[in-house]
Amino acid sequence: MPCPPRLSLMILLAALSLGGCARMPDLGPEAASAARSTSWPALAPIAELHAAAASLPDATQYGTAADALDARAAALRQRAAALRGPTIDPATLKRLDEAAGTPAN
Repeated sequence: MPCPPRLSLMILLAALSLGGCARMPDLGPEAASAARSTSWPALAPIAELHAAAASLPDATQYGTAADALDARAAALRQRAAALRGPTIDPATLKRLDEAAGTPAN
């Protein structure tokens, strides 16, 4: 049986409020001084970034993988379409109904 929406909201709010009661760990003065002494990361010039991007392999080399994925998707769609058909052909269904003594539809 699913929970009513109000009960779910109350449970969520209770869990969030209890999470706010947790104590923050004391990392000590070593962590604070280590954080202050670290330097900011160096920013790279945009020209270097463009040059690095230009040296990357072209995305068209991945076309064969995309084609294989498209072919697999098409095969799965074809298989799904075949599975949507009737499970038992009408002639077999009629024979089974006659053997079971039930009227055919």
